[in-house]
Amino acid sequence: MTALDSVTAQRLCHTALLRVWRGDCASEGMDAMSAMYADIPPITKYIVPQKQATKRNYGSHQYFTKRAWNVIQGYIERFTKPGDVVCDPFGGSGVTITEALVLGRKGIYLDISRWATFLAEQIALAPVDITNINTAFTKIERACAKKIHAWQKMSREDVESVPLTRWYPQGKPLPKNADAALVEDLFTYRQMLCLSELYHHVQKLKDQVSRELLRYAFSATLYKCNRTFISAQGRAESRGGSSIFSIFRYKVAKRVIELDPWDIFARSVRKLIAAKRETNLLIGERPGGSSNAQFFTGYAQRLTDHVPPDRGPFPKRGDANLAG
Repeated sequence: MTALDSVTAQRLCHTALLRVWRGDCASEGMDAMSAMYADIPPITKYIVPQKQATKRNYGSHQYFTKRAWNVIQGYIERFTKPGDVVCDPFGGSGVTITEALVLGRKGIYLDISRWATFLAEQIALAPVDITNINTAFTKIERACAKKIHAWQKMSREDVESVPLTRWYPQGKPLPKNADAALVEDLFTYRQMLCLSELYHHVQKLKDQVSRELLRYAFSATLYKCNRTFISAQGRAESRGGSSIFSIFRYKVAKRVIELDPWDIFARSVRKLIAAKRETNLLIGERPGGSSNAQFFTGYAQRLTDHVPPDRGPFPKRGDANLAG
């Protein structure tokens, strides 16, 4: 983070990124809030990003604009106190809200993307039963792993003779600058066959928590199992990334790599479980766990549709009538 980046981040902290409603002064309005910040010195020292030091952020799911957890923690610790409410109206993958929960704050998350909201909710969720996740994964493995492995070994001609009977997204248009017209065109027939089978069995899970978490792992699997995945030269085929997250466009690779979706999914589940062990310890052991955060999908300009400006979404201390 450069000096300019630091100044920019602090401006965001004072405006949109980290707006804070304190329970003991919410009714006094923004003037009182501004006064609270007047005596807080800005962060002037460089915070060395530690992106890969946790399992819950970079390791569990790819996203466009993730920021280092420890940099975010530095701003939360400087500008808030334990028990305060941290609001991120441009929530993205939820790093800010997750780290607020880790530090004993409450959180308000908002993003225009339902997908981003889903990712943020799943990574912050704690406590969760790891045994249930493993049980659900084993059930899916028994139902479709061998089938997916077999399809992966077939020739192109043979696999395309296998009927595609499971649900998959059809007729969903992509932006005009995409290399494909429809979402379904981002996948080879083999990829769509395997992924649709896998998703079918994820969706059949009866335990809602496990189902949603394994949908999260499935979403992480899509990152490497589509035609926009570009394999890094000189490294294993599985090392690389999707053009969607690097140049922000649906650019189809010149050489399409068909990685085994089951192997990628199994790896994603392992990373998910490592992340959940971490959040169970850091968030789940705190009173209320991740229920201390609320997640909304919508426009930042309409934040007050979800968060009443006179009190926020959480009850003030001693006000039982505002609970819920």
